[in-house]
Amino acid sequence: MRYALALIVVCSLGAGMGCGERPAPPPPAPPAKPMSSWTESDSQAAAKELITDATRNPWVAEYRTRMNRMPRVAVGEIVDRSGDNVDVTAFTTDLEHALSSSLQVGVVRSPTDADLILTGAVSRESGKNASYFQVDLRLSATDGGDTVWQRGIERQIDTPAK
Repeated sequence: MRYALALIVVCSLGAGMGCGERPAPPPPAPPAKPMSSWTESDSQAAAKELITDATRNPWVAEYRTRMNRMPRVAVGEIVDRSGDNVDVTAFTTDLEHALSSSLQVGVVRSPTDADLILTGAVSRESGKNASYFQVDLRLSATDGGDTVWQRGIERQIDTPAK
């Protein structure tokens, strides 16, 4: 009888432990980021072309003469208006790298520390024979917003062969 009673207690404890709350399953992985026609090489080439043009422009020499120092530039908001999931974070990094490599301007992270701020947008356009990305950038003074340089370029979108 004692053994039967002990067996009942042990079984009921075991059953009770198995009926407790189980931890929730881990959440599902986030969906994969959609592919974009905008590639890493597009980002780097567009940044290099635009920044080369910006830093060879007369405003740099004029600023250095007037202020007796190198201009400080921050990269501000770059907006993706293409609907093609352009990685604007990587593009911003490529712009910062191209600016610092130019040795013509000082690159700062905060617009409050900058003399000028670089902003822009990437959009997608379709022509009769090709589609392309349109990249427009503007460099403006932080104290009054006067634009010292602006330019747009096109990068053709390579479409896969069918």
